[in-house]
Amino acid sequence: MVVREFPLYIDCTGPFNKDDFTVRYQFSNYFKAWQGEYFKYISEDWFYDYCEDYVLEYAPDEGGWLGGCFVYTYMEEALRTPGWHKSRNECEAGTFTFTSEKQRFISTSFDYAGNVSAVVVESGDGFRDYVDLTADATAIQVGETLTVRNLAEAEHFTPILRWTVSDPTVAEIVESDQDFCTIRGIAHGAVTVTGDLYGRGESFEIQVTDPAFAEFEDKFVDISGHWAEDEILNATYRGWFRGMDATHFVPNESTTRAMMVTTLYRLAGSPEVTEKSSFTDVPENAWYTDAVAWAVQNGVTEGTSEETFSPHEKVTREQAATFLYRYATNVLGFWFTLEGDLSGYTDEDRISEFAAEAILWATDAGIFQGFPDGTFQPQGALTRAQLAKILTVLNRYAASYSPW
Repeated sequence: MVVREFPLYIDCTGPFNKDDFTVRYQFSNYFKAWQGEYFKYISEDWFYDYCEDYVLEYAPDEGGWLGGCFVYTYMEEALRTPGWHKSRNECEAGTFTFTSEKQRFISTSFDYAGNVSAVVVESGDGFRDYVDLTADATAIQVGETLTVRNLAEAEHFTPILRWTVSDPTVAEIVESDQDFCTIRGIAHGAVTVTGDLYGRGESFEIQVTDPAFAEFEDKFVDISGHWAEDEILNATYRGWFRGMDATHFVPNESTTRAMMVTTLYRLAGSPEVTEKSSFTDVPENAWYTDAVAWAVQNGVTEGTSEETFSPHEKVTREQAATFLYRYATNVLGFWFTLEGDLSGYTDEDRISEFAAEAILWATDAGIFQGFPDGTFQPQGALTRAQLAKILTVLNRYAASYSPW
């Protein structure tokens, strides 16, 4: 039998203060998950000799909590370095991740006198208690800012909210921290600002107004009550589309190749074109001349032959998807990892091979949708109304794009 002796000091000043332990819970963009980050500090009132941290999950079949334990001991280093506790200040730091709705993280601290303190963080609906939002206002004009704040308070616990806006083409986040988010209006429309914590949060709908939008509201006499009225107004307000004449948009008219490249050219900001195309059927000063040259130079499309572009030829739905896909990859520089197939469409066998990848991307991104009967109708014509909606969704998608 071996008997080992070790010195034992006694500290009866008791559990740590509320400032001796902090937890920050936030969303990790790297891991794409919510993580808790905790810190323990040594105060002047006491120091601890070891700690035990648990991650537990309730197991109904077992009738109790199961999990693991991590133990840290500081006695040896403290003895080797006199005054170690005060000079070190921070004793421990770590992270934890909840993977279900029935978990607890428990961090305990002990000294050899028997004093113990514990902090518990629970997953699930308990996070709702840490979100209580208020906003300065519910409407702003383009160029103005508005701040949303989290008023919830929590001892030991710092909730770092994940702030998002539903439409970053209407409002942008200009500054945010753990308890506030400031947005700026950039275009007419409604946007929802959300402060989220582990899937629990609150939202405010903010209306961004632009006096310039008023001139479009009653401009076209043929879109009132149309299913794409809002998208048509948005597309014309933003300058991507124009009417067929001063008072008619003609929403059900088929989209032509000239219209398709021109709207994408305007969506891209109408960049300067220094070299015209050589197509014999593209006049030198037509409304689509620069757009055709830009589209070909940037790999958005090609001509229908070496000499012709066929600007007035109607665009099919599968061709439109291909235009958009090339715009996203060649102009915007986006890249994608595509998974799945097109079996969700009952007419999958009618989709041309050249368009399959583009349609898969456009469907996954929510830019294209099928019809109520389950078809995609790849050879069907794309209407001007449909294109107005597609451009609205594409613009929002581009503003929120992340390859991860």
